[in-house]
Amino acid sequence: MAEIAKLERQQVNQAAMLRRKAEEAAAANNRLKELLQKQKAVTEKKVKKQEQADTSRIMVSLSLCV
Repeated sequence: MAEIAKLERQQVNQAAMLRRKAEEAAAANNRLKELLQKQKAVTEKKVKKQEQADTSRIMVSLSLCV
């Protein structure tokens, strides 16, 4: 009987540990998704800024040619 109780305690502890690990993994995945979204936004902003600079240079070059 004591062996069964011991095994039940081990099973409960293992289930709690697995639940905690799953929650930690989900939280880590959420942090990674947020970081990737921020990185993508910064990259898009840099590309847009570069495109605007390129457009400005082209406009200046065209105005000098006229």
